[in-house]
Amino acid sequence: MALKAILLPIIKKMIISFIVSAIVNQVFGGNARRKANAARPRSVMVNKNSSNDPIPVVYGRRRVGGTRVFVGTSNGSGGSGTNTLNMALVMCEGQMGNLKKLYFNDEVIFDGTLTHGNSITGSNDVNGNKYEGTYTIQYFDGRDDQTVSSVLQGSIGSSTWTNDHRLRGTAYLAIKLSFNADKYNGGVPLITAELNGKKVTSTADYTSVTSGADQNPVDVLYDYLTNTRFGKGLDGSATGKIDRTTFTSVRSAIGSFYKINGNLDSDLPLYENIQEILDASNLMLIYTNGKYTLKARKQNETAAYAFTQDDILDSMQVQMPDKQSKKNKITVTFPDESSDYNYNQNVKIVESSSFLTADNNAVLEGRIEFNLVTNATLAENLATYKMNASRKTMVVQFEAPHVRLPVECGDIISITNADFGFSAKLFRVLQMELTPDNTINIIAQEYDSSIELT
Repeated sequence: MALKAILLPIIKKMIISFIVSAIVNQVFGGNARRKANAARPRSVMVNKNSSNDPIPVVYGRRRVGGTRVFVGTSNGSGGSGTNTLNMALVMCEGQMGNLKKLYFNDEVIFDGTLTHGNSITGSNDVNGNKYEGTYTIQYFDGRDDQTVSSVLQGSIGSSTWTNDHRLRGTAYLAIKLSFNADKYNGGVPLITAELNGKKVTSTADYTSVTSGADQNPVDVLYDYLTNTRFGKGLDGSATGKIDRTTFTSVRSAIGSFYKINGNLDSDLPLYENIQEILDASNLMLIYTNGKYTLKARKQNETAAYAFTQDDILDSMQVQMPDKQSKKNKITVTFPDESSDYNYNQNVKIVESSSFLTADNNAVLEGRIEFNLVTNATLAENLATYKMNASRKTMVVQFEAPHVRLPVECGDIISITNADFGFSAKLFRVLQMELTPDNTINIIAQEYDSSIELT
C-alpha cells in the first residue's frame, strides 16, 4: 500500500504524537524548501537595493553581503553635496556577535574584531592602504536598544538621518564613502562582512548566551522556535511549550559533532527553516502531549517495547521502499568555509558501488543543498547518511491497545510478526494517533543502527 494511502485515514483520527521531521517525508527534491532553493538562487553574498526584501537570519559564522535600505549623497559634513556616498547596509536579523572581517569586492580591508557601535576608517586598511582615507564604516550588531549612527548622521545631517533612524533589531553597516574614481574604479565596491552569527541562549543551562563559529544545532533550534520576530514564538520557559530537559540532554549527547554555520531565509515557511536545522544535525523534533521534545538519532538504540502479533489488533500494513526513493548516489552542495571563509559553493559526491549493483547499474541520484553546513567532512557524512537511509524506508502501520504502549514518537520498538518474517525487527515510531475505538494507530520506519552517524 502506498504511504499516501496509509496516511490519509489518520485525518479522521486524533494525532497525539508525531515527529515534525521524518526521513520518510524527505524524499530528495520533494519538499518545499528544496524547490524554493532551486527556483531562487541564494543571494546572501550580494548587495542589493530594497526596502522590503527579506533579511536573512545568520547562525554560527558566515560571510554575508546586505541590503541597501538607504543610499544618499552629501558633502560628508551634514550638508548637501555629491562628493560623499552614504549607505545603510542591513545584513542580518537579530543581535549578532562581533564583526571579524570586511571586504571590498574580494579584498580584505579589515581583519580583527569590530564591536557594536565602533567604526573603522581607511587608516585601518590591511590591504596596503589602497583605500586609505576614503571610507568610514560603523558596525551595529542589531540589538533592540541601539542608537543612531553618528557616522551617517554626521555625514547626512540630523534633519535627514534623525535620532529615530536606529534600525533596531537588525545588524547593519553605516557606510560613508568619499568619491575617488581611481581607487573605486568608477563604481561602488561589493561590500561583504564575515561576522559571528546571532547570539543565542545556551540550552546547557538556559542562562548563558553563545555566539561565534560552529554553534550547537540544539541552541539554534531552541532560538528559532522561541524567537518572536522571525521564528515560531513558542514559550521557551520551564513551564512553556518546549521540553527543555530533552533539549539539554540532546545537546550533551551530540557534543560538538554537528556544527551550524550559515543563514536561514526569513521569507520561507517556518516549517522549512526548522527542517533545514534538523537536516543539518540529524535531530528529531517531536510534538507530544502539547510540548515539543527533542531526540537524536543514534547508533545502538534499544527497543522501548517489544510488539508481537498478540499486540497487533488489525492486519499490519507494510510499505516497501520504491525505486524512486532509493538512492545510490548523492550530490551535495554547500558553502565551503575552507577557503578562508570565502564560502564558495562546493560540490561533493557520495556513491555506493554495492547499491549501484543492487539497482542493476541504474544510477539513482539524489541532490541535497545544505546552507547551514560549511564543513566538507560533515556535509559528506550527512549526505552518506541520507543515501543509506533512503535504502531503509520500509514503513509499517498497525493498531495496538493503548494500555500496552509505554512508548513515544522517536522511540525504537521491536516487532515480531511471522507473516512478514519479522523477528524482533527494529523500527522507529514516527507517528501515533488515537482511533475512535480507543486504540493506538502506529506508523513506524525501519531502523538500522549501522547507518547512524553518532
